[in-house]
Amino acid sequence: YRWKNGRLVMMLSWIDDNLILGYPEDVEQFRKDLEAGFKCKYEGPLTEYVGSKIEMTRRESGTEIKITQPVLVQSLQDEFDLPEGKPPRTPATAGQVLVRNPDEPNLGKKESTKYRSG
Repeated sequence: YRWKNGRLVMMLSWIDDNLILGYPEDVEQFRKDLEAGFKCKYEGPLTEYVGSKIEMTRRESGTEIKITQPVLVQSLQDEFDLPEGKPPRTPATAGQVLVRNPDEPNLGKKESTKYRSG
């Protein structure tokens, strides 16, 4: 990352895939600086990055970035035989802290690892 004129420019790197974020003119300069020292391939406007789908919406108030992982979601649906359609609503209130009920028995190994590993 670097600061330029009080604005942040960041580069995310995953093996040989790089993503540069910041104001458009700062991103362009950062890209040119990289190309001056390294062999780079510019792929154009961002739509996908290391398995994640990227959607950007530019507004007068700023840029909104939406990152989703539809392939991962589909693999989880397939692995855990989840129903199609709208997902069920979370039964807890947002921000509520969940605590274990001391009067209930602990889950067995099979139940405690059904939706997670370990």
